[in-house]
Amino acid sequence: MAKSGKKIKRISRDIIKRVINAPHLQSSITEAQQAEMAIPSYLNKNPFIRALFWKRYDVIYRMANLNTNMSVCEFGCGIGVFLPTLAADVERLYAVDIYPQYAQEMARIHNLKIEFSNDLLGIADGSLDLIIACEVMEHLEDPGAYARLFARKLKTGGRLIMSGPTESRIYKLGRILAGYHKYHDYHPHNVYQLHTIVANNGFRTIRKEPFPFKISPLYMINLYSICF
Repeated sequence: MAKSGKKIKRISRDIIKRVINAPHLQSSITEAQQAEMAIPSYLNKNPFIRALFWKRYDVIYRMANLNTNMSVCEFGCGIGVFLPTLAADVERLYAVDIYPQYAQEMARIHNLKIEFSNDLLGIADGSLDLIIACEVMEHLEDPGAYARLFARKLKTGGRLIMSGPTESRIYKLGRILAGYHKYHDYHPHNVYQLHTIVANNGFRTIRKEPFPFKISPLYMINLYSICF
């Protein structure tokens, strides 16, 4: 598991249930779409599975090295569990998701100042210090195009944190145990393929963190800097 240190704000299961059961959001997002946001993991009865998903964000949080002068975008923010922590630490926060309704409700509950969008196109080129893409690029049809778009939106010296699944046998077994196999097939890209794509599209590697184990990890969490 991740070493001790800075941790993101934990969102209670009661708040998560309140968000997904909000009357005005009923039936707006399917169970399969909820699964893509890892909602079943945050609500899982197994404390190990819940801890695993929170601790991967702890690693990302420490890797991000945030400060109050930064402009940050979480690409694929899902239900928005990371947003309260990010909003408290940075000057300007963007949240992008194709289904932003839950994250917008999370922001409303916590009274957060966030600029929401369905895509990155409304964010000015060269304006971001950091983009966080946590378990999202493996779902994209053309991750290379998005890596180039990330590079375009970042400032000179800007950084990208990309995490994704290894798709190892242990990872696939974990998906079955957590019940994710009911919702969709395995992802078209594993994190090693995504690393090559990102590195070939304008980024240099700063750090690679296997998670939660050094040997046979389930995920890799990688930090990059823009090359130009």
